[in-house]
Amino acid sequence: MKKFGKWIFKYKYLIFALAILVSFGGEVISLGNEVGMRVVITSLGIDKEGSEYSVSAQVFTPQLDETKTQAKSVVTVTAPTIAEAINRMSLKTGRIATVSHCRLIVVGDSVLEENLKIPLNYFMKDHDIGWGAILVATGGKAEETLDGLNGLEEKASFSWQKFLNSNREYDTVTVTSLREAFINLTEEGKTFLLNVLDVEKPEEGGGSGGGAGGAQTAAAQSGGENDTKDKGSLVMGERTLIIRDGMRVGELGPDEVRGYSWLDTKVDKAIFEVDDVDNEEYRDAKVSVQMKKRNVYTSCLEENEKPVFEIRVYAVYDNVEVLKAEHQHILTSEEVAEQARAIEAAVDREVEKQIRACYDKSVECGADVMAIGRRFFKFKTALYDRYGEDLFREIELRCKIESKLSM
Repeated sequence: MKKFGKWIFKYKYLIFALAILVSFGGEVISLGNEVGMRVVITSLGIDKEGSEYSVSAQVFTPQLDETKTQAKSVVTVTAPTIAEAINRMSLKTGRIATVSHCRLIVVGDSVLEENLKIPLNYFMKDHDIGWGAILVATGGKAEETLDGLNGLEEKASFSWQKFLNSNREYDTVTVTSLREAFINLTEEGKTFLLNVLDVEKPEEGGGSGGGAGGAQTAAAQSGGENDTKDKGSLVMGERTLIIRDGMRVGELGPDEVRGYSWLDTKVDKAIFEVDDVDNEEYRDAKVSVQMKKRNVYTSCLEENEKPVFEIRVYAVYDNVEVLKAEHQHILTSEEVAEQARAIEAAVDREVEKQIRACYDKSVECGADVMAIGRRFFKFKTALYDRYGEDLFREIELRCKIESKLSM
């Protein structure tokens, strides 16, 4: 008995490992079988075909071994409702469809022709899909955009939600989550923005078109130049839809989105050009500036019983470049110092121009894009009650811009 006790003490770790294996080995095997029976939905595309929804899903089958790369594919199912279409995914894939990992929802142009609140109502009530999922529009069919995004991806771990969130800080890209869409729909202005995301297919002979204006264009982050030629490119930021009370009422261009971004606290990168520098040497040049830091304040005022909305912007810029005489000339610190006052004044005028362009488009579309009504409702309730939802149309907009160049 004494020898047996010594033997147990000597091999205690081996005995402990065997006990663990006997206790949980069956459950691990069962878990492996259960994982293999599931298909994970990472992105959804919503189109409308007549009275039915065509729902496309980017899917992959998970494995316990996370080191293995799983190829993704796009599956499309048509049904009278979005919920039924997702349920039918299981029948089409032969596995249990799981939506808890869905991080991107693409809305096709056919869905935007009707009230967007109808399909959004499903996502509001289905708590399996997190409200942090990014909501975007597309210029054509959501299925084709999802196919294009899937073609750009090379690794199953790549997330378009993370890619879009990384662009949230730029001044020409609006990123809207389901949560933000729901909140904005129920608040005073009933307005939110949707970025139009498209995948441009390469033309014959290679190469891709790329976006114009302020658009952000990217190939899959894991790919290179050859991937861009073979698989196309991602275009976003060129168009941004205005959604009011669930209906598409207009869209913002890049400069108008920049105007909106001055009131968006998530944005901290603004890169734009000015071309009206009050200096004879640089009058016809395009001066490009990059924002370093900023402070933005808004005030809701009442003067002579009229609403006044004041926006004050204090920003510091660096990386000043000048495009002149068909070549780009980067100013030295001495040159920046010499031209600082004229460049700062030009930047002030450009920022105010951007803000007023956004406001003018808001009035034109009848949508409170800048959430002016929400601010008056909070700080000047009596004035908001007097004007109601049309208050943002009636305000006097004041802009006080103060720009500084970093020397």
